[in-house]
Amino acid sequence: MKTILITILLLATSLMSFSQVAFTEKTFNDMMGRYQKETVEFLKTETTPDFIFLGVGGEPTNREAFITFVQGSNAFLTNDFSNLKIRQYGNTAIVTGLWNHSHRLKHDNNVVSYKESVTETFINQNGKWLFASHQGGLAPMIKAEEEAAIKSVIEKETTTWNARDTEGFVSCWANVPYAVQLVAHGVAQSNSGVAFSTNEKKNLPELVKGMFAGMGKPDGSTFKSDNYVIRVNGNSAFVHYDQTNTATDSKTNTYHEVRYLEKVNSDWKIVYVGAVKYPL
Repeated sequence: MKTILITILLLATSLMSFSQVAFTEKTFNDMMGRYQKETVEFLKTETTPDFIFLGVGGEPTNREAFITFVQGSNAFLTNDFSNLKIRQYGNTAIVTGLWNHSHRLKHDNNVVSYKESVTETFINQNGKWLFASHQGGLAPMIKAEEEAAIKSVIEKETTTWNARDTEGFVSCWANVPYAVQLVAHGVAQSNSGVAFSTNEKKNLPELVKGMFAGMGKPDGSTFKSDNYVIRVNGNSAFVHYDQTNTATDSKTNTYHEVRYLEKVNSDWKIVYVGAVKYPL
């Protein structure tokens, strides 16, 4: 009888101990919240000494090297996890899911964003969960969704152009120093094309506002785009297609359009516009 009681007590103690160190989704989200808010401090105090970060580039980085890297970069702009699945084996927890995160780079002030499929490993030591390793790879894109999002931005850009809507037009663009728009109306009139470059010492809203002021009021023209060819490569996309513009007097002009886009905070933004009227 005494042996049975001791066994029951030991079992109860073991179950209680396990419940105290259970790794839950809340545990993970709380840790990742601290990782986003105080990244360096988190890496120093909530990772194992042999912590390894294996990012999309494929090169493993130890804790000391990763801390040095983080100290030279800006903090998170976004840091969101989804589709989480947690498995726990005693004092080891493995988390898989999707990680959307973005950062503003210090050296050129540009924003980069990533969507990764990740596997995170955590170890419980003396009642405290520690981050042991990260492994991430670019998440597979759903082609139809990406293409629909790209088309939506492109068509919004043309709609806001026709409406002389500065705010709406600017929202379609990445506000980066290398953004450029070139529109040529044919070889004989190539110098009459509408163009701008954000390399000028003005910000994008100022450039667009000035451009629209010189174009006059909206003329009520409509457009139709077709023959899309879209190539997506990670966080960039190359697109070309045909666009027919119809004026209120039913006169039409057809252009071959080119767009280059980059993903900013998980949203597609235009970086380059090129358009040539045809037939020349």
